[in-house]
Amino acid sequence: TFDLFERTFPVTFLQVEQAARAEERMRRSRAISMLRVSDESEDSPRLMLLATRMHIDAMPAVHQAIDKMVVQLKAQQKDEVERKDWCVKQINENKASTAAATDKKSDLDTEIADLRKTSQTLQQQIEAVQAEAKKLGQDQEKGSDIRETEHSDFERTVADQRLMQMVLRKAVMRLRQTYTFLQAQQQLVDTNGYEPKKEGGQILAAIETIIAGAKKTEDLAVREERDSQTAYETFMKDSNALIVNLGKKASNLSEALAQTTGSLLNTKGSLKETSRELESLKATLADVRNDCDFITKNFDTRQAARAEEINGLREAKSVLAGAK
Repeated sequence: TFDLFERTFPVTFLQVEQAARAEERMRRSRAISMLRVSDESEDSPRLMLLATRMHIDAMPAVHQAIDKMVVQLKAQQKDEVERKDWCVKQINENKASTAAATDKKSDLDTEIADLRKTSQTLQQQIEAVQAEAKKLGQDQEKGSDIRETEHSDFERTVADQRLMQMVLRKAVMRLRQTYTFLQAQQQLVDTNGYEPKKEGGQILAAIETIIAGAKKTEDLAVREERDSQTAYETFMKDSNALIVNLGKKASNLSEALAQTTGSLLNTKGSLKETSRELESLKATLADVRNDCDFITKNFDTRQAARAEEINGLREAKSVLAGAK
């Protein structure tokens, strides 16, 4: 019996060992087939290396390699999710900032247009006030020239009328003396039936009428001079007050224009800053899209492929462990 055991055991043990090795090779082959190695996957080289190690490494080492790769793939999944979230956040924030800057630029454009219109209106108002003040000054000069001419005419008229009155009064006095002397002489020559001549009295009366007319003309000239001077003084007073008010108005308008000009310059500066901000946002968005387009466009596909790789690794490990 012992001899029989010695003759049969080596053969049976060898057969069992061969069968076990065959089963292990089969498990390794099945596990390798579950790795789902894709040429397009960025993990293909590592999966191919793992497949190679499945052929030659001991099972514990293969298990550790599978576990390590699963951990790496999960980390890649998480990193890619975080990266995508960051990309989406950056793009959304950029779009929001761009929309806000665009609205601000539109408001600034409108404000600049309004300030330019206001500035133009103020400039026109200043020019109108200055023109009105200038015309008042010209009217004052013209009024002064007229008043001077009128006063000269008045002085000449009064002087002429007074001279006429003086001369005529002297003439009346002389004529009265002459008529008195002649009447006295006539009375000495002919005392009977003397009648004074009326011609002398008529001449004196005519002269007195002329004197009264000259006096009336003088008085009229004095009244007209007084009225003209009063009107002139009133005109000068009123126009001077108006010129002062126009000066204040022009000063206020000029101050408003200066403030508007300052606001316009500040708004133009803000517009330049906003335009530069929009350009910067555009460049930043281009950079973000350049970095993120591949991830955002291929995110679902890459996540699904990596998840499939993880599942494949787990299934391969189960096969290698004899779960299947």
